[in-house]
Order: sequence, then structure tokens, then C-alpha cells
Amino acid sequence: MKPFKFSMLTLLFLIFIACDTDVPEVDNDPPSFSFKVTGDGFDRTFSQDDDLENLQLNLKHDARYEMLFSSADNGGVEHTTLRYDAQHIEFDNDPVFPAEPWTQAFFGLSFYVDWEGDRNNALTGNILLGSFKPNGENVSTSFTFYVRDFGGESNNSNTTTADLSIFIGDFDTEVITLPN
Repeated sequence: MKPFKFSMLTLLFLIFIACDTDVPEVDNDPPSFSFKVTGDGFDRTFSQDDDLENLQLNLKHDARYEMLFSSADNGGVEHTTLRYDAQHIEFDNDPVFPAEPWTQAFFGLSFYVDWEGDRNNALTGNILLGSFKPNGENVSTSFTFYVRDFGGESNNSNTTTADLSIFIGDFDTEVITLPN
């Protein structure tokens, strides 16, 4: 029953977030993102409103996690990127990750999963689902989130960028506050 519940929640979320919109004359509001991680008894959603500079997500080596990454902007999302460490974060490819219209590129030691918007067919957001397994013992890495909107008719894009620090090891999954 759990997969059905997750699928219904996802379907409702997709209906909510992927709406057509018109690019406004002026857009001064930055886009938003949401990154939900569940697994190993853990369930937490991170966003641009969290103090990510002072948080660390501890992940258990070889545990399986589900993630849901989304971005949104009322004036349309132009570009969304999720960057992760290819050496220490392994996404499942069944179902295919990432699914179209997302694309994936490898640069250096990182994978970049990208979504490109279309000004002529602007959408208020997008969503990416996947399941992953962290690998390594006492490894420090991060997830990087980048979202850019169209910036209105003036093309003065607003961006939101954040890094979520990750520490992988043989311990329980939890979020800790880093000392200042």
C-alpha cells in the first residue's frame, strides 16, 4: 500500500506544481525549491527557507533513500539543476533516472541533472523523483540546488542557489546543526 500512497501524493503534487503560466511584465520574486528525503526512518523536506549553511544531513552508508526535488515560480521556471557527487551518491536507474524532460551531464566528479523551461510555454514548476544510495565511510559531500526564473519580460532573472552538506557514514540518518 505504501507505493500507492507515494504515487497518489506525487500525482497530486504534479497537478499542483506543473501549471501553465504567462511570464509577467515584472518578476522580482526569486524562485523556490523543495528537497524531500525519506528512508532509514528519516523524513524531512528542505527548502530555500532553511538555514542550510548551518545544517548537515547525515546519511547512512548503503541505506536506500527516496527523494523528491521540485522548483517553482509563479512567473515560470526557466532552469533547474540538482548537482550531486557521482562518486558517493548513486541513483537507481529503474525507473530511468532522470526521466524526461530532465537531462543528466557528468562534469569532473559531479552529476548535473537539469530541467529547461520554455518561455513560450512557461510552467510554474517541475518535479524530479528518484531513489539513491550513499556510498563511503566518513565522506563529506553535498547536494546543490539551483533554480532560475524567466525574470519577467525584462529578462532580469532571479535565482535561488543552496548547498545541503551531506556526511556519509555508519550512523543513523539525522540532521545536525553545525557549530558556528
